[in-house]
Amino acid sequence: MKWTYKECDVKVTATALDSPAMPIFTPIVVINCKSVGPHRMLATSECFLTAELAEQRGMNMARKWIDEKRA
Repeated sequence: MKWTYKECDVKVTATALDSPAMPIFTPIVVINCKSVGPHRMLATSECFLTAELAEQRGMNMARKWIDEKRA
């Protein structure tokens, strides 16, 4: 998923993790903001049962990081 937030380009990928019980996903976030510096990568140890939930968490992580850096 790619989108723009406050003049920053954001890419969120829900990455599937190996799990013997069921598929689980974690978000990987890449942020490119010219005003903040070189691109940043955010990750979390949180896991989700669907890719959609992982992407939603990644979007929230990106918004929070951008809001803090642009404050």
